Amino acid sequence: MNGPPRANPLRSEQETSQGGCPPRHVARHEDYNIAWICALHLELTASRAMLDEEHASLPIDTGDHNAYVLGRIDQHNIVMACLPGQYGTNNAAIVATNLNRSFPSIRATLMVGIGGGSPSQADLYLGDVVVGTRVMQYDMGKVIGDGRFQGTADAKAPAPLLNAAVSSLRSRNPRAAVASFFFNARGDFLEKSITGMYRSLLMQLFKSFSDLQIGLDDTDIVPWNQQGCPDLNALKELLRSAVMALGQRSFACFIDALDECDEQEVRDMVQFFEDMTEVTTDHGIQFRICFSSRPYPYIDIRQGNLLTLEDESGHADDLAQYVKNHLRITNPSLLADLQAQILDKAAGIFMWVVLVVGILNKESDGGALAIRTKLSEIPPKLSDLFRSMLTRDQDRPEWLLLCVLWILCAKRPLNPAEFRHALWAGLLAQDGQVDPELPDVTDMDECVRLVTSSSKGLAEITKSWQPTVQFIHESITPFSRFSTTPMLRRL
Repeated sequence: MNGPPRANPLRSEQETSQGGCPPRHVARHEDYNIAWICALHLELTASRAMLDEEHASLPIDTGDHNAYVLGRIDQHNIVMACLPGQYGTNNAAIVATNLNRSFPSIRATLMVGIGGGSPSQADLYLGDVVVGTRVMQYDMGKVIGDGRFQGTADAKAPAPLLNAAVSSLRSRNPRAAVASFFFNARGDFLEKSITGMYRSLLMQLFKSFSDLQIGLDDTDIVPWNQQGCPDLNALKELLRSAVMALGQRSFACFIDALDECDEQEVRDMVQFFEDMTEVTTDHGIQFRICFSSRPYPYIDIRQGNLLTLEDESGHADDLAQYVKNHLRITNPSLLADLQAQILDKAAGIFMWVVLVVGILNKESDGGALAIRTKLSEIPPKLSDLFRSMLTRDQDRPEWLLLCVLWILCAKRPLNPAEFRHALWAGLLAQDGQVDPELPDVTDMDECVRLVTSSSKGLAEITKSWQPTVQFIHESITPFSRFSTTPMLRRL
């Protein structure tokens, strides 16, 4: 990238000047034209990370008790300040007044931080940036006769300079769209088929560039009497025609978990996208696609870049960092030795490392010898590790059998409450296995413990807005179906 090197936003001015290159110094207060005020120190920490370059401090006006962070974003020189540990409009006004006295060329002042706003129909997510065009004090008002609160605050509009900038941003048409899809072998038809993938990509593309929806009116692709979703060939042709109509805009697709889709469907999809990229390249259309998959099935890509995650240096660093952070060993030399052995034995497989660290933590009370012995006993192949975890003890085998049975054979993935109730019902049929009283399925912590213990660590509750119980890795599913272990043969 061009431009000066980016300063470390977590390093203080004193630390920067003592070691490494000193921050660039902008000589005059008049060079700064944007004020950036945060209410919380953690908001200031995040704000500093946005600076392209951090500058050395400047002397400030007598009586100004603010502490400033100076820097640059693009061509704008920025002054950042934080409220002095106390909230409120008065404190904010004092900070802004002092800032303008020390930096007289400020043209616009921004209040930046974790905001709150009135609920609306806008679909907002963590990480979105919201720009307020009007601000008002929500709790200013009076209680009227019937006890209702009547707001009396006036909506305050930003400076004309900022309103003009917002209007300019609103006038821009989006130039780039990104779509994503991941195949879910445990999902319904649309979640695990290329039909569902094409449909999802089209919907995301049409949402970004609504003018492309005109392709739906092409009766050569979608007959006028079409009922329901178009067939596979129509979906492919719709996507092809929409991409060819992008013009100067760009479209990127990320498609994950090819290994969880039918192999022949995957090969057909890859061929389709290879043909598309050749045509779009010839016509100067910006269309990019990225696939990700486990090694099997092997998919041959004629053109493009192939990255094998296990061969990337960053992947090895991630494995080492995971062991360092999660292996509960306080002896530094022992931790370093075990880390080296684990990484050597893991052959780059992250799931193997996660499982092994959990096993070794259970042995930590036995000391270094117990941990080393256990590590030497753990098989290096993931499938052998699964088998070892299932057969290493005979504690409550019926729980394991029912757990695997419900995850494998349920018509749809069960949510934690359903799983707990299903396991309880199955064990209740076997005299003396569980308390006959209906369990409390609302206790999520207890559900997590039940899933982990009954599956011997091979199942988990997904971290989604509608959590379900699933195996920790898709490769456990075929292993569970065809395992030769005595317990699973009973299924």
